[in-house]
Amino acid sequence: MITIPNGSEIYINEKPLGKKTPALIEKVPPGFYEVVLRKEGYEDVFARVSVEPGKTFSLTKKLSISKRVCSISSVPSGASVYLDGKYKGVTPVVFHVEEGRHKLTIKKSGYSTVSKEINASSETASVIEEKLHFSLFTYFTATLIMLVTGIILKRNPEKLKFKFPIKTPEDGRVLKKLQEGAGKREVKVRVEEKKRQKKQK
Repeated sequence: MITIPNGSEIYINEKPLGKKTPALIEKVPPGFYEVVLRKEGYEDVFARVSVEPGKTFSLTKKLSISKRVCSISSVPSGASVYLDGKYKGVTPVVFHVEEGRHKLTIKKSGYSTVSKEINASSETASVIEEKLHFSLFTYFTATLIMLVTGIILKRNPEKLKFKFPIKTPEDGRVLKKLQEGAGKREVKVRVEEKKRQKKQK
């Protein structure tokens, strides 16, 4: 069994199966079964399933948001949501709500807390999207760090310079050897030239 979204509780003939979708149910005796799929914040899904010997039955259902629910999301996500002081989960979250006025609170570390009153109706779902802003403490801390860093670099500009060590031949030994080798080759060439001149005479 699969639901969209997954995580629905499965009831068969009004008895909880103890599993949530997606689920594979094996060794089911042939017959007719009443299946109910339930998920917080969504309408219940009802289905009648016929299980035949030696056959596999697949059930996929798309859930619809319940009319009397709150769907809360935030930017950034991962904020804790409280309704009338009771914890409801982290954004994005969907939960049932009683009709009437309620106090909604959204909290996330480093961001300002959002507190507002909502009016839940049995006719439509309450869909709320909140953009969270940095708290004053976080803002001032970040600003202070940037200012201190700027002052340090201004007083010590050499810290911005990166020095890479350059390896040079120790005591000029390599250069000296190259020069000596070149001198020996030159002398050898001169000697051979003189020998050729003597032979020509």
